[in-house]
Amino acid sequence: MPLPIVAASGEVSQPGDFNAYIRDGALVLPEDIALALAARRITTAERFVEFAFNCPGSLAAALQWRLSDVARARPDLITALQGHIDERKLTLDEPLLRGFGPPIAPLSTRPPPRPPLRVSHAAPFRRKIVPT
Repeated sequence: MPLPIVAASGEVSQPGDFNAYIRDGALVLPEDIALALAARRITTAERFVEFAFNCPGSLAAALQWRLSDVARARPDLITALQGHIDERKLTLDEPLLRGFGPPIAPLSTRPPPRPPLRVSHAAPFRRKIVPT
């Protein structure tokens, strides 16, 4: 069963600390964090953990923190949630694979870039494109 997020009214977060704890079957977060997550339709602890691991830059922007603040806050969140949600969600074993667009080849295997084209202005009404 998903663990809902509840706002602790009056509590304000500090960068680098989610100040998260479990009470009455819910994840309690400071009001500013809970409101920022709710605005992004993140209403469960599971979704919050996925957001913190997979999109730390977006979470940092939502909370007006630095990326290093999110990275510093994650271990305490994991500790607070251990035993309450699936342990597999609390570890980041493999890199996030995006589900859109073609895979990008490493730079070493890409063909060299084409030279830029130069426009010749020799004739006043006809322009000829000449490779450089």
